[in-house]
Amino acid sequence: GAFAFAITASVNFEFCSISHNVANSSGGAFSFHNDCFPTFLNVTFFNNSASDGGAISIEDNANPQFNFCSFSNNTALSNGGAAIGSDYSKG
Repeated sequence: GAFAFAITASVNFEFCSISHNVANSSGGAFSFHNDCFPTFLNVTFFNNSASDGGAISIEDNANPQFNFCSFSNNTALSNGGAAIGSDYSKG
């Protein structure tokens, strides 16, 4: 993630806009892995881009919560314009 990359973290984002982030791999704004449990409340994701998961990449056992959030104009070159999820922990 261009804005943040988190492994086993629990953070809160409230009433903000996250925009214009670019990642060469996954998660234009955020890339969450393993046991991450971030919470987003009333967050706007706008104009983020990545190869996969334009705004967010969710991997392994990560479990973000999104409440009253909006996603617009996020792009990915391959998969998941707004978000992509995968679980590599199962091999």
